[in-house]
Amino acid sequence: MRVFKYIALLAFLSSCSLQKKLPEGSRLYAGAEVNVKSESGRGKPGEAEEVLSSNTFPASNTMLLGFPYKVWFYYTIGEARKEKGLRSFLQRKLAEKPVFFNPSNLETNEDNLENIASNMGYFTTEVRGEAVSKKYKTKAVYEVELSPRYFIKEVTFDTADFSIHSQPELIYRKSRLRSGQPYVLQDIVSERQRISGLFQDDGYYLLDANRIIVRVDTNLNSYEANLHVELKEEFREQFSRRFTIRDVKIYTSFDNPGEKRDTLQQSLSSLQNTGLLVYSTGRYFKPKVFKESIVFRQGDLYSKERQEASYNRLANLKNFKFIRNKFDIASDSSANWLDVSYFLSPVKRKSLTAKLNGQTKNNGLVGAEVGASWQNRNFFHAAENLTIDFNIGRDLQFSNGELANNFTRFDLSAELVFPRFVLLFNKLKTSLSGGIPKSSVYLSYEELNQEGLYTQTSLNTGLTYYWRKNAEYDHTLTPLYFNLVKPRNVSEAFVDQVLESENPNDLRRYFEILDSRLILGIEYKLNYLPAFVQDRWNTWNLNFGLDIAGNIASLIASKDVNSENGTRNLFGVPFDQFVKLTFETRFYRKFGDITWASRLFSGFGLPYGNSSIIPQFKQYFIGGSNSLRGFRARSLGPGTVAPQNLTGSVFGNAISGDIRMEFNSEIRYKVNDLIELATFYDTGNIWFYNENSAFGTDGKFSKNFLNELAADIGLGLRLDFTYLILRGDLAIPVRKPWLREDPWVFDQIRFGQKNWRRENLVFSLAIAHPF
Repeated sequence: MRVFKYIALLAFLSSCSLQKKLPEGSRLYAGAEVNVKSESGRGKPGEAEEVLSSNTFPASNTMLLGFPYKVWFYYTIGEARKEKGLRSFLQRKLAEKPVFFNPSNLETNEDNLENIASNMGYFTTEVRGEAVSKKYKTKAVYEVELSPRYFIKEVTFDTADFSIHSQPELIYRKSRLRSGQPYVLQDIVSERQRISGLFQDDGYYLLDANRIIVRVDTNLNSYEANLHVELKEEFREQFSRRFTIRDVKIYTSFDNPGEKRDTLQQSLSSLQNTGLLVYSTGRYFKPKVFKESIVFRQGDLYSKERQEASYNRLANLKNFKFIRNKFDIASDSSANWLDVSYFLSPVKRKSLTAKLNGQTKNNGLVGAEVGASWQNRNFFHAAENLTIDFNIGRDLQFSNGELANNFTRFDLSAELVFPRFVLLFNKLKTSLSGGIPKSSVYLSYEELNQEGLYTQTSLNTGLTYYWRKNAEYDHTLTPLYFNLVKPRNVSEAFVDQVLESENPNDLRRYFEILDSRLILGIEYKLNYLPAFVQDRWNTWNLNFGLDIAGNIASLIASKDVNSENGTRNLFGVPFDQFVKLTFETRFYRKFGDITWASRLFSGFGLPYGNSSIIPQFKQYFIGGSNSLRGFRARSLGPGTVAPQNLTGSVFGNAISGDIRMEFNSEIRYKVNDLIELATFYDTGNIWFYNENSAFGTDGKFSKNFLNELAADIGLGLRLDFTYLILRGDLAIPVRKPWLREDPWVFDQIRFGQKNWRRENLVFSLAIAHPF
């Protein structure tokens, strides 16, 4: 209680200090209160009150428990004399200029709220505002007498006007205006835009939304409205012209996108290919780049959809820093011709980038990495992107303040991305909204060395395709990938440590490292962003993954001699066989400055044939800064295995499994542009599909998996520096599945005990949100 008294005293003193700093006669604007009264029963007063409350002017200063703390910072920090410097930085991140109450805003808001209510169908609503003052703040209170709401009775279209469209039934059948709906002006605006889009996709270049009008006939007795949709009479002959594409011109070396160049003075060489006129100097692009990207051709009807698709495809090539398209109506023809011009400014073709990264994980791992990346964005002169990466890093793992393990990492990789399908699916056509498909050929070599113990090498290669059906579906298909893992430099000291270790997981990991393994597989991923859910308040997406390995290797290895232990080999190396299914969904719901974020993840790996478990680098792990934050990374599970049975590991925290179930949910409160607070709950675990000698039945997945879930709760602080979000989360476990009789441990929480804090308080420092 004494702490709360101190907080109240501090708030009182700050309030008095702020009041003295305000200009004489001025009061801070404390926001608006909107009270809606409705006696008609027609409409939704609650919805109207929510909309009206969010549309008052101006926005008040940010308050914390009724105190404008940002204004206090503004006066305490003082005015910055320079744009740069500490004071200027603090003003931008912590402070706000005071917003003072202005009596003239009452009348302005009265008119504005009446107009908004009218736009929602409450046509004769009356609003009265008054000022309510208390100490150094003044609040505006608006009393709204809500009139009965009007509903749409009938919607008609001028069939003579719209018969010029090649498919007029699309205009009528898919109308957003329906009988029985409430009158909403925004719905009418959207309907006009929809109709104009249909016309512009049908060649009517000049027929925009301003050429379409909706006449509203209201009945005061029944509170109903009849809507009639038609084309404007003014300039109808002009905007009713249907345009056809004549010339498509591409200028590939346009220096200044804001300046119109006379191409006759540029000594440009012209190439005509498939109806496209390509003018290029300096950077050379093969004609097929524009053949695949620009979907306009001579003789095509103008289409706004094709215009936007062409622009987006050029932008997705990532070869041009500026793109400008221009449409000119031909003046020398009566055939309604349009000339299309694209002015492109290429990016630098080759680049070399140095990298320096640092990382820390809550499993005691601290590391640094240096590297370089070389890129060629037009490798074969058809917008191919070649990237070569080189990285070398060092990781140290500490346990109880002492150095436990140290690793050296090295990797070299190359990836060549084609902005088209190559080898396979050449004839597959993608939709206009889907953009350009991409094909990736990659090759990488990695080494992981645990100093003085062993070195593990990995060679990866494969072919991957990326394409979009539309804005909702993203597909990734790897029809074939190859991964060869081999050990070397296995020391006697390493073998002795494993044999002497009391951790049963060490022996399992030892055999995984000692054996060379080969994976030949196929992988597919789908990212689905359902459009019907997305709006300003809701975001929802689904991810699905399927990974199948071993079938191709099994066919090739059918004639090979089986090894002594019954494992089949390919080219003298055992190959893995498994099926892996992954499902993840994320949902975000906004309530003003508060966001509710949730994630559900499930992964199921089924080893078969040559494999009793799926490969370690394909397995799932749990815990850490992006998972169950009350448990250190890779230290939880499998199943009901107790962490104390896995201590003293030669490999550090390296627990993984074939199956993973996880749910995370957190509430995020945006205090200001810099600070975000969060509270969260995590639950989940991992298991093996088969029983193994290291963990027995305790680590095997069973029908009782719900009783084996771990859980944690915690608080988070996030600092938004615009370019990155620095996140700190503090969590404690509240459910420990290895305590089988009573896994919930709320009654064991002891913040005052040092030993309890050391064993249960887990702090994570990370970049970006966890999901």
